[in-house]
Formats: sequence, structure tokens, C-alpha cells
Amino acid sequence: MKSNKKTWSNISILFDTIKEVCPFRVLYSIINIALEKTNSILFSVLLVKYIVDNFENGLSTHKIIGIFLITGLFQLITKIVGSHYYNIYVPQSNLKIEKFIREKIYNKSMQIDIKNYDSPEIYKKFTLAMSDSSGHIIQLYETFVSLIGSIYMVTTIGIIMLTINSVFIFFVLIPLLVNMIIGKKFNRLHYKYNNEKIQNQRIRNYVNRCFFYKEYTLDQKTTEIHNALINHFKNSTIDLLEIIKKNSGSIAAFEYIYMITSDVVVYLGCILFSVFGIFIWNIMSVSGCIVVINTLNNMIGALWQTGSLYVKMDKNLLFLENYSDFLKLSNDIVDGCEVSENECANIIFKNVSFSYPNAKDSVLQNLTFEIPYGQKLAIVGINGIGKSTLIKLMLRLYDPTNGEIMFDGKNIKLYSATEYRKKFSVLFQDYQLYSFSLATNISMDAKTDEESARGSLSKTELNGKVDKVFNSLDLIVGNEIESNGLQFSKGERQKLALTRLFYRKKKYIILDEPFSNLDPITEKNIYCNLMNEFRKETLIVISHRLPSISEFDRIMLIDSGCVAEFGNHNELMQAKGIYYTMYNKQMEMFKDGEESE
Repeated sequence: MKSNKKTWSNISILFDTIKEVCPFRVLYSIINIALEKTNSILFSVLLVKYIVDNFENGLSTHKIIGIFLITGLFQLITKIVGSHYYNIYVPQSNLKIEKFIREKIYNKSMQIDIKNYDSPEIYKKFTLAMSDSSGHIIQLYETFVSLIGSIYMVTTIGIIMLTINSVFIFFVLIPLLVNMIIGKKFNRLHYKYNNEKIQNQRIRNYVNRCFFYKEYTLDQKTTEIHNALINHFKNSTIDLLEIIKKNSGSIAAFEYIYMITSDVVVYLGCILFSVFGIFIWNIMSVSGCIVVINTLNNMIGALWQTGSLYVKMDKNLLFLENYSDFLKLSNDIVDGCEVSENECANIIFKNVSFSYPNAKDSVLQNLTFEIPYGQKLAIVGINGIGKSTLIKLMLRLYDPTNGEIMFDGKNIKLYSATEYRKKFSVLFQDYQLYSFSLATNISMDAKTDEESARGSLSKTELNGKVDKVFNSLDLIVGNEIESNGLQFSKGERQKLALTRLFYRKKKYIILDEPFSNLDPITEKNIYCNLMNEFRKETLIVISHRLPSISEFDRIMLIDSGCVAEFGNHNELMQAKGIYYTMYNKQMEMFKDGEESE
């Protein structure tokens, strides 16, 4: 373990979690493990020792029956308690613990900065924390309890053997110490080994998804991309084999060393000593020898379990450490405490510059502009110029490198980020549909007003299909959860995403390439509905289709990270700059397309 301080800190986190969710779990676990191990010692060691020790003295029948009745009753109680613990109590409490841990992870993921997803190191912590942390933490707890039980069993059997002859303590301690010392190194090796496999497993899982998911099928049918996928799979397999070869020798060596210490030192050593003790040294009785031999299997099993549980606990502590580190992740975006009550405020950018972490160049430089409330603003420019980044800054998903963004006359850093973002309804270009009900996909909330949802569907021209084909808002979208879930074309998926804007009815509407999969007529109709629905609200649209936004109040063209042109359509056309060139080029392409038809 890395350090005793950190180890005990993590164990403290573990038990605090267990006690908070299931206060009775610790006590019940101790009672159950104590009964299990005592029952094992009672039947396999003490009962045999008692009978053998008193055999020569001639035990009475009544005494033998009494002993068996007592031990039988104890075993019955142990089985009843164990059955209730493992079959009834543990599954229920494990589910509660899993719920508690996952909710903590989910809530934390809502709080962490979006920039953390851009950091491979932090994202790795995130994925490790998400990879069944609840399962590993429960395993760690059960391992810790089992370790206590094994130590109790080893100690008790060791004392019994010690009463026969003090030399037997040597056979108990040596393999135990060897296992703990080597096991610690083995566990680090195993953890390193698993980490080395992560990247290759990620490639293999990705290839598997590409062959499994429908959206990749067309490329595979019409190109040779399957050759590249299979090639990646083969290469990852070769790399995995190299990793296995590199680590398997050391892992096997650990097994060999422990087998030698347990089988040779403990088993053969004890038998050899007992035989010599009886026939040569005359220091042991036959009954003592019988007891020793009878308890050897229990001792070897207990020693093996103690050592392996120690190793397993160290391994699961590493997963708990990932979970703990993830929950401790700090944010650069510090939440303010103010809440603006003004629902009709202007948004102002003052000398805003931004560069992504570890990037050499700035994406945006010295942006200064104002968006009066109710303005319809279009943001245009070539791909990769920073338009979507500008929106993320406006929503405070990132903080500017320099400059400030104002809302209602104050820097947005002063506001609660959560409350501030609630003022916006945003449709990103990489929007997602969720494998939940159609209603949830419209409201983007746990509760949905059906009347408002159906009204929103009519404004994106999706109500016809929903009413005629599906006839219910409770049907599941997609087939990840239900095999017969609703299926939509790309255009219909975009319409469904656009429906969210009409349902949520916020004061600030932001759309990033909202009509890329729609035909011009549908696009024009939905634009008209947007303009009518949000006549008084602020509407901000990122678009490459310049004819569609020609009637907007203002058009801002971004070039080389700066505001290159700003004005309405007529003003920009008269300026005959970049916008003028782009607009005319698009119109020419549109006319050429009509003529070719």
C-alpha cells in the first residue's frame, strides 16, 4: 500500500460510506463472520481435539451425545444467520450502497468542469471511477471483513497448535509473512498490468461497437473500412499478448513461491515434525499428531485466504483511491453566489480571449460586442474558427483566458453557474437522443407536460408521425434499452431535438448548426416558427447556411479568432467583405443545383 496514512484514510472513507447507508451492516458482518469461522474451528479442530484427547480416558455415551448436540445447534444457528445474511440482507444493502455511490459519482460529474473531459489524465480517473466503483468498494468491504475472519481463524488454530508444541508457530508465521511481502509487490504488478491493458481494451471495445452499431453499417457495406477495423483488432491483440508475456512470468513466480511455502513448509514440515516428535524425540502424543494433521488443511486454507485477501484488499483500495480522487477533483470554474432576477438582460463580451488548456494559440482573441435582449444574432464563419467555443464561453462552460462576459451589468463569474445556465435553452450540433420515453426526450426532464410536448412537436412538423405511427409519448426512443424502441431518420432526430426549444421556452435560445439534416423547405418553416414563438426573446444561431439567416437583426462573422465583420445582411453585402463572398458563393451553388435538376 502506498502509505499507511492514505490507506487508513481510504478505509475510513469506506466505513463512513457503509455506516451512512447501512448502519447495521458492520455489526451484522462481524457477527456472521465470527459465527462462520468459529463453527469451522469448532467442527474441524476443537471437536476432533476434544474427542481424541479424551479417547483414552473413555468418554461416556451421554457426554458424546451432549457435545454433538451442542455443536449441531451452533452449526444450525450459524447456517440460519448466514443464509439470511447472504441471501436477504446483503443483496438489499449492496443495492443501497451502489445507489449511494453512483449518485455521488453522477452528482460530481455534473459539477466538474467540462475542460476535465479534455484532459486524458483526468478523464482516465473519471472512467476508472465510473467502472463499477460501487462493486469494487463493496468487494473491498467484504474483503476487509473476510480478512478479519481469516486472521481470527489463523490466530485461533495457531494457538491450538501452539498448545501442542511451540515449534508449530514457525510453520504458521513464515508462509503468512512471505505471502504478505510478496503479495504487496504482486498486487502493484497486477495493477500496472491492468493499466497497460486499458488502451488495447479500449481499441478492442471500439472495434466491437463499430461492428455492432447500426450507424457504422453503411460504411462497412460500401467501403473497405472493415479491413482497417480488423487490422486494429489484430494489432491490439498482438500488443495484449506482449503485455501478457511481459507480466505473466512475474505473476506465475508469485504463485510458485506461495505454493512452495504453503505445501512444503506448512504441510510437509508439520507432518515431518509430528512424526519425529512421536517416534524419535518423544515430545508429542499420537492424539496431538492426529489433531495437527487434521487441522493442516484448515491452516493452509486460512493462510492462503489471509494472504490472498490482503492482496485483494490492496487491489480494491486502488479502486477506492480512484473514486476518492475523483470526488476530490477541484474546479477552475468557481461558482458565484448571486442570482440575476432580470430575465431581459443584455449580454456583453469585453476583450474576451480564450485558449484551450495546453494549446499554443488562442481560439478567440479580444472579442468585444453586445447582444441586446431580444436581438436575433447569427454567428457565421468557416469550420473550426471558434464559433461553438464562443457559445460555451457564453454559457460559462469555460472561463475566458482574458477579458470578461457580462450579464445584467455584472461579470457572469459572480452568478451561480447552475442558475445562470437555466436562463438558456441550447441545441448543440452534437445533440443526443436518450433511450428514454419520447416525452423525456422533449422535456429533457423527469416530468413532462403532454399538452405542451404535443404542441412543440407540431412546430417542428414531427406531430404527424408521432400521432399516426406512434400515438404515444411514453414509447422508448432507440433500441439500447428496448429492442423495439422508436427509430428516427437523421432529419427526424434533428426535428425531435429542436422540439426541446419550443417546449422549454427560455428567454435565451441558442442553436448550433440546427438544420444540417433538414431540407430547405422544412428549415424555412421551422425558422418561421422559431421567429414567431420567440419574437421578444434573444435568439442566437450558428449557421453555415447564410441565406437562411439573412433576415436576422445582426450577423457576426468570426475569422482568425476575431470579429471580422458585424452588421445586418444588407450592411455586410454592401461592405463586400468575407460575408459577401461566402453568401454569393452559396447562392451560385444553390442555383447550379437547381439548374442541374
